[in-house]
Amino acid sequence: MRRFLLRRVLFAVPTLLGVTALVFATVALVPGDPLTAFLGPGAPPEARRELAERLGLDEPLPLRYAVWLGHAVRGDLGVSIAGQRPVLQLLLPAVGQTLLLTAAAFLLVLVGGVLLGALGAGRPRGAAGRLSGALGTLAVSAPQYSVALLLVALLAVRWRLLPAGGTHDAFGGGGTADLVRHLVLPAVAAAVVPLGLTARVFRAALGAVLAGDLADALRSRGLSRAAV
Repeated sequence: MRRFLLRRVLFAVPTLLGVTALVFATVALVPGDPLTAFLGPGAPPEARRELAERLGLDEPLPLRYAVWLGHAVRGDLGVSIAGQRPVLQLLLPAVGQTLLLTAAAFLLVLVGGVLLGALGAGRPRGAAGRLSGALGTLAVSAPQYSVALLLVALLAVRWRLLPAGGTHDAFGGGGTADLVRHLVLPAVAAAVVPLGLTARVFRAALGAVLAGDLADALRSRGLSRAAV
Protein backbone atom coordinates (compact mmCIF):
# COMPACT_ATOMS: atom_id res chain seq x y z
CA MET A 1 0.00 0.00 0.00
CA ARG A 2 2.81 2.41 0.85
CA ARG A 3 4.54 1.63 -2.43
CA PHE A 4 1.32 2.26 -4.34
CA LEU A 5 0.75 5.60 -2.62
CA LEU A 6 4.38 6.63 -3.14
CA ARG A 7 4.15 5.75 -6.82
CA ARG A 8 0.98 7.79 -7.22
CA VAL A 9 2.56 10.79 -5.49
CA LEU A 10 5.65 10.57 -7.68
CA PHE A 11 3.50 10.38 -10.81
CA ALA A 12 1.52 13.41 -9.63
CA VAL A 13 4.60 15.65 -9.47
CA PRO A 14 5.39 15.73 -13.23
CA THR A 15 1.66 15.97 -13.95
CA LEU A 16 1.33 19.06 -11.77
CA LEU A 17 4.43 20.59 -13.30
CA GLY A 18 3.12 19.99 -16.80
CA VAL A 19 -0.31 21.42 -16.00
CA THR A 20 1.10 24.54 -14.33
CA ALA A 21 3.56 25.12 -17.17
CA LEU A 22 0.80 24.73 -19.76
CA VAL A 23 -1.59 27.07 -17.96
CA PHE A 24 1.18 29.63 -17.33
CA ALA A 25 2.18 29.60 -21.01
CA THR A 26 -1.43 29.78 -22.18
CA VAL A 27 -2.16 32.82 -20.01
CA ALA A 28 1.04 34.52 -21.18
CA LEU A 29 0.36 33.84 -24.87
CA VAL A 30 -3.28 34.91 -24.87
CA PRO A 31 -3.72 37.97 -27.10
CA GLY A 32 -3.75 41.19 -25.13
CA ASP A 33 -1.24 43.39 -23.38
CA PRO A 34 -1.62 43.93 -19.61
CA LEU A 35 0.59 47.02 -19.84
CA THR A 36 -1.80 48.62 -22.30
CA ALA A 37 -4.76 47.58 -20.17
CA PHE A 38 -3.26 49.33 -17.15
CA LEU A 39 -1.71 52.40 -18.73
CA GLY A 40 -3.80 52.87 -21.84
CA PRO A 41 -2.68 52.82 -25.49
CA GLY A 42 -1.10 56.28 -25.27
CA ALA A 43 1.22 55.58 -22.34
CA PRO A 44 4.85 56.75 -22.76
CA PRO A 45 7.53 54.06 -23.22
CA GLU A 46 9.16 54.97 -19.89
CA ALA A 47 5.97 54.20 -17.97
CA ARG A 48 5.51 50.93 -19.85
CA ARG A 49 9.11 49.94 -19.14
CA GLU A 50 8.82 50.77 -15.46
CA LEU A 51 5.58 48.81 -15.05
CA ALA A 52 6.98 45.84 -16.97
CA GLU A 53 10.01 45.75 -14.67
CA ARG A 54 7.82 45.98 -11.57
CA LEU A 55 5.56 43.16 -12.72
CA GLY A 56 8.40 41.04 -14.11
CA LEU A 57 6.93 41.07 -17.60
CA ASP A 58 10.23 42.09 -19.17
CA GLU A 59 11.80 38.70 -18.41
CA PRO A 60 11.71 35.66 -20.75
CA LEU A 61 8.72 33.37 -20.28
CA PRO A 62 10.72 30.37 -18.92
CA LEU A 63 12.40 32.58 -16.33
CA ARG A 64 9.06 34.07 -15.29
CA TYR A 65 7.64 30.58 -14.85
CA ALA A 66 10.65 29.46 -12.80
CA VAL A 67 10.32 32.50 -10.53
CA TRP A 68 6.58 31.92 -10.12
CA LEU A 69 7.10 28.21 -9.39
CA GLY A 70 9.72 29.00 -6.75
CA HIS A 71 7.33 31.34 -4.97
CA ALA A 72 4.37 28.96 -5.40
CA VAL A 73 6.04 26.01 -3.67
CA ARG A 74 6.59 28.33 -0.69
CA GLY A 75 2.91 29.28 -0.62
CA ASP A 76 3.33 32.68 -2.26
CA LEU A 77 1.13 32.90 -5.35
CA GLY A 78 2.00 36.51 -6.03
CA VAL A 79 -0.21 39.54 -6.55
CA SER A 80 -3.14 39.65 -8.94
CA ILE A 81 -2.42 42.02 -11.82
CA ALA A 82 -6.09 42.86 -12.21
CA GLY A 83 -7.03 43.15 -8.54
CA GLN A 84 -3.69 44.35 -7.16
CA ARG A 85 -4.21 42.06 -4.16
CA PRO A 86 -2.42 38.87 -3.06
CA VAL A 87 -3.78 35.92 -4.97
CA LEU A 88 -4.33 33.93 -1.78
CA GLN A 89 -6.65 36.65 -0.49
CA LEU A 90 -8.72 36.24 -3.65
CA LEU A 91 -8.71 32.43 -3.57
CA LEU A 92 -9.38 31.66 0.09
CA PRO A 93 -12.93 33.11 0.23
CA ALA A 94 -13.85 30.88 -2.72
CA VAL A 95 -12.59 27.67 -1.10
CA GLY A 96 -15.62 27.32 1.17
CA GLN A 97 -18.02 27.91 -1.71
CA THR A 98 -16.16 25.39 -3.86
CA LEU A 99 -16.33 22.76 -1.10
CA LEU A 100 -20.03 23.43 -0.61
CA LEU A 101 -20.71 23.04 -4.32
CA THR A 102 -18.62 19.85 -4.41
CA ALA A 103 -20.56 18.40 -1.47
CA ALA A 104 -23.91 19.22 -3.11
CA ALA A 105 -22.84 17.66 -6.42
CA PHE A 106 -21.48 14.58 -4.61
CA LEU A 107 -24.78 14.13 -2.77
CA LEU A 108 -26.67 14.28 -6.08
CA VAL A 109 -24.26 11.77 -7.63
CA LEU A 110 -24.53 9.37 -4.71
CA VAL A 111 -28.30 9.44 -4.29
CA GLY A 112 -29.22 9.77 -7.96
CA GLY A 113 -26.66 7.24 -9.19
CA VAL A 114 -27.65 4.59 -6.66
CA LEU A 115 -31.38 5.05 -7.24
CA LEU A 116 -31.04 5.06 -11.03
CA GLY A 117 -28.72 2.04 -10.98
CA ALA A 118 -30.98 0.11 -8.59
CA LEU A 119 -33.98 0.87 -10.78
CA GLY A 120 -32.20 -0.55 -13.80
CA ALA A 121 -30.87 -3.63 -12.01
CA GLY A 122 -34.24 -4.42 -10.43
CA ARG A 123 -36.11 -4.47 -13.73
CA PRO A 124 -33.43 -4.81 -16.40
CA ARG A 125 -35.82 -5.84 -19.19
CA GLY A 126 -38.76 -3.71 -18.22
CA ALA A 127 -39.62 -0.15 -19.08
CA ALA A 128 -37.94 1.12 -15.90
CA GLY A 129 -34.71 -0.70 -16.74
CA ARG A 130 -34.65 0.65 -20.28
CA LEU A 131 -35.38 4.15 -19.05
CA SER A 132 -32.61 3.86 -16.46
CA GLY A 133 -30.12 2.70 -19.08
CA ALA A 134 -31.10 5.47 -21.47
CA LEU A 135 -30.81 8.15 -18.79
CA GLY A 136 -27.44 6.81 -17.66
CA THR A 137 -26.08 6.76 -21.20
CA LEU A 138 -27.43 10.25 -21.86
CA ALA A 139 -25.87 11.59 -18.66
CA VAL A 140 -22.46 10.12 -19.52
CA SER A 141 -22.59 11.38 -23.10
CA ALA A 142 -23.85 14.89 -22.36
CA PRO A 143 -21.10 17.56 -22.30
CA GLN A 144 -21.27 19.28 -18.93
CA TYR A 145 -20.61 22.73 -20.35
CA SER A 146 -23.51 22.43 -22.78
CA VAL A 147 -25.76 21.05 -20.03
CA ALA A 148 -24.88 24.01 -17.81
CA LEU A 149 -25.66 26.52 -20.58
CA LEU A 150 -28.95 24.75 -21.35
CA LEU A 151 -29.98 24.78 -17.69
CA VAL A 152 -29.16 28.48 -17.38
CA ALA A 153 -30.98 29.32 -20.63
CA LEU A 154 -34.15 27.44 -19.65
CA LEU A 155 -34.44 27.57 -15.86
CA ALA A 156 -32.79 30.93 -15.21
CA VAL A 157 -33.33 33.07 -18.31
CA ARG A 158 -36.50 31.80 -19.94
CA TRP A 159 -38.60 30.48 -17.05
CA ARG A 160 -36.89 32.45 -14.24
CA LEU A 161 -37.24 29.59 -11.78
CA LEU A 162 -33.67 29.60 -10.45
CA PRO A 163 -30.86 32.16 -10.24
CA ALA A 164 -28.04 31.95 -12.77
CA GLY A 165 -25.17 32.82 -10.42
CA GLY A 166 -24.02 33.93 -7.01
CA THR A 167 -24.76 32.35 -3.64
CA HIS A 168 -27.48 34.67 -2.32
CA ASP A 169 -29.92 37.22 -3.66
CA ALA A 170 -28.80 40.81 -3.46
CA PHE A 171 -31.93 41.66 -1.47
CA GLY A 172 -33.77 39.54 1.06
CA GLY A 173 -31.14 38.65 3.64
CA GLY A 174 -30.16 35.26 2.22
CA GLY A 175 -30.68 32.16 4.33
CA THR A 176 -30.46 28.41 3.80
CA ALA A 177 -33.34 28.24 1.33
CA ASP A 178 -31.81 31.01 -0.76
CA LEU A 179 -28.42 29.26 -0.73
CA VAL A 180 -30.01 25.98 -1.88
CA ARG A 181 -31.76 27.77 -4.75
CA HIS A 182 -28.43 29.12 -5.93
CA LEU A 183 -26.78 25.70 -5.59
CA VAL A 184 -29.23 23.77 -7.74
CA LEU A 185 -28.03 24.75 -11.21
CA PRO A 186 -24.25 24.42 -10.69
CA ALA A 187 -24.64 21.24 -8.61
CA VAL A 188 -26.79 19.54 -11.25
CA ALA A 189 -24.43 20.59 -14.04
CA ALA A 190 -21.42 19.26 -12.10
CA ALA A 191 -23.18 16.01 -11.18
CA VAL A 192 -24.55 14.97 -14.57
CA VAL A 193 -21.62 12.96 -15.92
CA PRO A 194 -20.48 11.29 -12.65
CA LEU A 195 -24.13 10.49 -11.86
CA GLY A 196 -24.41 8.58 -15.12
CA LEU A 197 -21.16 6.73 -14.45
CA THR A 198 -22.24 5.84 -10.92
CA ALA A 199 -25.61 4.60 -12.14
CA ARG A 200 -24.03 2.35 -14.76
CA VAL A 201 -21.43 0.92 -12.38
CA PHE A 202 -23.96 0.36 -9.60
CA ARG A 203 -26.41 -1.24 -12.01
CA ALA A 204 -23.79 -3.68 -13.28
CA ALA A 205 -22.61 -4.53 -9.75
CA LEU A 206 -26.11 -4.98 -8.35
CA GLY A 207 -27.18 -6.97 -11.40
CA ALA A 208 -24.25 -9.34 -10.91
CA VAL A 209 -25.20 -9.85 -7.26
CA LEU A 210 -28.88 -10.49 -8.09
CA ALA A 211 -27.86 -13.07 -10.69
CA GLY A 212 -25.46 -14.87 -8.34
CA ASP A 213 -25.82 -17.88 -6.05
CA LEU A 214 -26.42 -15.79 -2.95
CA ALA A 215 -29.52 -14.18 -4.43
CA ASP A 216 -30.81 -17.59 -5.59
CA ALA A 217 -30.31 -19.01 -2.10
CA LEU A 218 -32.19 -16.11 -0.53
CA ARG A 219 -35.06 -16.50 -2.99
CA SER A 220 -35.23 -20.23 -2.25
CA ARG A 221 -35.84 -19.32 1.40
CA GLY A 222 -38.91 -17.31 0.41
CA LEU A 223 -37.49 -13.78 0.21
CA SER A 224 -38.95 -11.52 -2.44
CA ARG A 225 -36.82 -9.85 -5.12
CA ALA A 226 -37.15 -6.51 -3.34
CA ALA A 227 -36.02 -8.03 -0.05
CA VAL A 228 -33.04 -9.71 -1.75
